[in-house]
This record gives sequence, C-alpha cells and structure tokens, in this order.
Amino acid sequence: MCAQYCISFADVEKAHLNIQDSVHLTPVLTSSILNQIAGRNLFFKCELFQKTGSFKSRENVAQRIIQETEGILVHPNQEPAVIAGQGTIALEVLNQVPLVDALVVPVGGGGMVAGIAITIKTLKPSVKVYAAEPSNADDCYQSKLKGELTPNLHPPETIADGVKSSIG
Repeated sequence: MCAQYCISFADVEKAHLNIQDSVHLTPVLTSSILNQIAGRNLFFKCELFQKTGSFKSRENVAQRIIQETEGILVHPNQEPAVIAGQGTIALEVLNQVPLVDALVVPVGGGGMVAGIAITIKTLKPSVKVYAAEPSNADDCYQSKLKGELTPNLHPPETIADGVKSSIG
C-alpha cells in the first residue's frame, strides 16, 4: 500500500520546484485581538488567496467534465502528487514564520495535513502538527479510534465546504 500512497519529503521538494513559478506566495496574517485572547501569537496562512482558489469549489465542475469527456479524476486528497504539492504550504510557513512551534491544519480529506506534517516533521521535528476537524464531522478522529478509514457518511450542512470532505 505504501508504494502507491506514501510520499516523502523528496516528493514535496520536487513539487515545490515544479510549482514555484506558477503559484502565489500567500500571506500569513495575524490579529492582535486574537493574540490577546489566546495569550500567544497566532498566525493564519491564507491559502484562500491562492490564484487557483479553493479546490472544493471546483469539484462539481470537475465531475461534470469527467462525465462529458470520460476523463479521469485526479483525487484532491488521495493523489500522492497533490499531497506533495500541499506539503509545500509548510515550506512557505517555515519561511514566513521561522519560529513557528505548532500548526493547526484542517483535516478535510486528509491530504493537506498529511503533506504539511511530512514537510514539518522532516525540516523541524519539534513543531507540533494538529489535525483539526469539527466534532460533527470527525471522520479523521473516528478513523484513528477504529484503526481504519471511516468516512463521514452524513456531512453537516454548512458553508464551510472543507468540512464536507471525507477522509477515505
């Protein structure tokens, strides 16, 4: 299984070289009010400003094109090359916030948190990586408890489209 699905930091480096001229360096923002409430410095990596936008917003269009053309879907969170590309986000974070000591990454389908964790743990193992998901869409947590992929069969109704993704 690992030969098909696993990636390494070398894959992330290769992805970085392949995309570095095609993507925007997205900003890292902070909020003095949130920092004060949390009692620590919080930084927010704003990937929503990437010129490609959100992957989720294109999923319906992709499905329609696949049906019309008999094409093949490049899975947005299980394709190793996509996971490696998502790992490049961590390279940006480390360059923009070198003293980062923890990352909280939304789970969604799991690909982004996997790529980021591989990169962070290779370059700066002391940084904690937390996979975050809401309690009413906790398929990652349930998968960990059960020791097998456990998809979220009933995603919540929400405008947070990343929550509608499912691991597995």
